[in-house]
Amino acid sequence: MTATARRQLSPAWILFILTGLNLFNYLDRFVLSAVLTPLQKDLGLGDNQAGWLATAFIIGYFVTSPVFGWLGDRCSRKWLIAIGILVWSLGTILTDSRRHLR
Repeated sequence: MTATARRQLSPAWILFILTGLNLFNYLDRFVLSAVLTPLQKDLGLGDNQAGWLATAFIIGYFVTSPVFGWLGDRCSRKWLIAIGILVWSLGTILTDSRRHLR
C-alpha cells in the first residue's frame, strides 16, 4: 500500500456510525426534559423560567438546523460532524467539571 492510499470504511460501518450519532442526537434533545425538575431545584427556577429554558433550547435547534444544512451542502460533512462532536464533548466536559467544582 502506498503512503497516499487510505483505508476506506465500508458503507455498513459508515451507516452504523451515523446511526449511532443520530441516536445520541435524538437522546440529547430529551435530556433537558429528563433533568428539568432537578435543574429547577438546583438553579432555583420557577415553572415559567424552566419553560422558557426548554423553549430556548428548542429554538436553538430550530435556528441552527438550516445553517448547518446549508454548510453541509457546501463544506466537508466529515469535518462538520467532527466539529459538532468536539463542541458537544466540550460542552459535556465543561458541564460535568462545573458540577464537581462545587
